[in-house]
Amino acid sequence: MKKVLFVLVAVIGLCSPLLSLAPKMMDLRSPVKPPIANLQSSNNSPPPLVNKPKTMSSDKNPDAYRNKGVTEFKAGHIQQAIQAFHTAFNLEPKNAQTCYNLGFLYEKTKQWNNAILYSGKAIALEPTMTNAYMVQAVAYFQKGNHVKAIQDFENASRLDPKNIDSLNDLGILYCLQHQKEKARSQYQQLVALNPAKAETLKKVIGKVCLL
Repeated sequence: MKKVLFVLVAVIGLCSPLLSLAPKMMDLRSPVKPPIANLQSSNNSPPPLVNKPKTMSSDKNPDAYRNKGVTEFKAGHIQQAIQAFHTAFNLEPKNAQTCYNLGFLYEKTKQWNNAILYSGKAIALEPTMTNAYMVQAVAYFQKGNHVKAIQDFENASRLDPKNIDSLNDLGILYCLQHQKEKARSQYQQLVALNPAKAETLKKVIGKVCLL
């Protein structure tokens, strides 16, 4: 089964999140390579923060610390980025972007429980944040909780039906759970989104359904 899963990812030629770490900074996403398939992140180049720093002293300004977190992340200083976002979180705990970035960074450092904690906070504050569901799904997957991972990827797919990462990851997880018809449906949707690879994907789907 593992051989087929690796074939699926290679054929599709995608960076999937389960394969992934959340996207952009807000989506600080960078590749992560779990044992099965190439569950990686979609976007390694975080966009600038949306919020402009408020007019206040920098030591009490959460935006200043969020900007510092982005700068540290871009420089490859992950622990310093986490510290900066934690300071921003302490100053403004109900900011979904901060919570998401912390979840992403904890996923990147393989601290799965913290990744679940902070991505969960982001979801609670902003239930339509697709990438937060994806971060949480990856963390649950890495902890071996495929049921929870599937639930989060299903939510991400519901919010963004054309998200190739979530479709791919759901297909893989459905395979692992022996849910062949659901796996077939996911890869059929991938075929629709990747018409140039339709014939190859159809052959792969056939193999998946015979697992």
